[in-house]
Amino acid sequence: MLTVSKTDLKDVLLFQLEHHEDHRGSYTQLYRKDEYSSLIKEQTGQEVEFLEDDFACSSKNVLRGIHGDDRTWKLVTCLSGRFYIVIVNCDESSADFGKWQKFILTKENGKQLLIPPMHGHG
Repeated sequence: MLTVSKTDLKDVLLFQLEHHEDHRGSYTQLYRKDEYSSLIKEQTGQEVEFLEDDFACSSKNVLRGIHGDDRTWKLVTCLSGRFYIVIVNCDESSADFGKWQKFILTKENGKQLLIPPMHGHG
């Protein structure tokens, strides 16, 4: 069962994926619309629909700049290796403007981050 927890940043959620492994290999469900929609609505009050699925692979020791926009919700997962990610509130009208939090995502820890609009990440 997918579990979710709140972070120090409003509407940034941390999901814990369920991973199954046996002699045949492993299986992890990365996304199921009804389950995620329900959990996101329950935790943030927002209705979120994902329209695009992208994959990025960075070379070792690459630092990508902080990026984001004012309308896109992002669900970030590590499929191989590990990465350090920082999320920062970029909404100048928010009392939490400039507040940030760091995370380490790995294939092994099975964590996903939900990043709301007006939050940069890199």
